[in-house]
Amino acid sequence: MYRNDMGLISPKDLKKYRSKVGISQRDLAEITGLSPNTIALYEAGEFPAVANNRMLKSLFSNDDVLKEYLIENGNQYS
Repeated sequence: MYRNDMGLISPKDLKKYRSKVGISQRDLAEITGLSPNTIALYEAGEFPAVANNRMLKSLFSNDDVLKEYLIENGNQYS
């Protein structure tokens, strides 16, 4: 309930997003500039920092930006 009230991404939504775009935790970490450990913690239920939450929500809301990035750098990611 707190997570929804504060507008925080959920672990389920983060996993679902990664699955949808087909990238690993490590890839998402590299793309966003976060550490792989941070992504893993968020997926395990840790509350994201305000700035990180904002960035991830922005990424979720516009797949085109990520898709373009992956196309341009596709050989680097799984």
